Amino acid sequence: MRLFQCIGLGRAYRADFDSRFPAMREAAWARRLRGLLDDRYGATHILKPVYDGDPDAFLSFSDDPALLAAWAREHGLAARAPQEVLLAQIESHRAEVFYCCDPLTLPSSFVRRLPGCVKKKIAWRAAPVGVADLSAYDVVVSNFQSFRRLWAAHGWRTAWFSPSWDPETAPYAASAAPRDVDVSFSGSYSRIAGHDTRMAILDAVAGIPPPCRIDLRLQRRRWGRLADAAPWRWIPWPNRLPPRLRGLVRPPVYGRRWYELLARSRVTLNPAIDITGDERGNMRCWEALGCGTCMVASAGRYPEGFEPGVHFETFTDAPDALRVVRRLLADEARRAAMARAGAEMVARVWSKDRQWSDFLRLVDSI
Repeated sequence: MRLFQCIGLGRAYRADFDSRFPAMREAAWARRLRGLLDDRYGATHILKPVYDGDPDAFLSFSDDPALLAAWAREHGLAARAPQEVLLAQIESHRAEVFYCCDPLTLPSSFVRRLPGCVKKKIAWRAAPVGVADLSAYDVVVSNFQSFRRLWAAHGWRTAWFSPSWDPETAPYAASAAPRDVDVSFSGSYSRIAGHDTRMAILDAVAGIPPPCRIDLRLQRRRWGRLADAAPWRWIPWPNRLPPRLRGLVRPPVYGRRWYELLARSRVTLNPAIDITGDERGNMRCWEALGCGTCMVASAGRYPEGFEPGVHFETFTDAPDALRVVRRLLADEARRAAMARAGAEMVARVWSKDRQWSDFLRLVDSI
């Protein structure tokens, strides 16, 4: 089976990567691709044959103009739009299965242009799709049943599929380096995306006084950042941060820098967003447990193997989150034992081998 997988990086991560590795901006295609893979951003979604270097597997980052332009140059193609380069890559690879983890960038209008060698088209999505049309995909997959119900209402075929443990998190879990951050978080905030509950949790925990060491990293939309700038603080912007967080929050970290922060953290927060109901299972679940930190997360229905009180701890609201965090920070033996149990479980239950086997079954079902 010749697989073509594509993933979106997002503007914020691309800017972060290029600022840390400026030489990569004009690098050759293989070098930039290897650099992105080594940074491990999105690793829970990247299938095992890609990391194994299997020649039948090809990965492209669908929203990285620099990577796509490098490939086009090296293959003698004149300057082309990113989607045109993707189509050329798919045809060059003679892909039989197209697996897209960025279907809002590559909706049905793109899928209908795929070369004839592609026999099966699969889209992954774990968030709302808005008005996007994904009907040209054979199946739209997710580990959130609530989203699958929404897509089934559109008449789209859906199926279950899940992120996995990243084996590169194991050294971070095993590290003997001191955990010099008591509480951490890195994620996004937008009222439009239903993040109000998340913000209430972060605000409550930020109230723990020194010597508690708190490291909160937040990705925000441009208007949200402007709302907290000094000249505009008199305007009652709805997406302004609570006062306690304005001087505390720092820019987000991604990939290995996120793994490093997790490995330094005694506790990391994983507050759910408002649009997922009681279902749980974002990437942070696999990343946090994989890196050996103690995850404190919203109560709800978690994926197979994730057992609250054994592998991580849960809370019901902001005051409860504050109580849970304080209790764990005061009981290092329990916190450390829970973190170890979580790291062992996620590596055993959610391996890359299992993810690939699940994918092969999914392909066979189409």
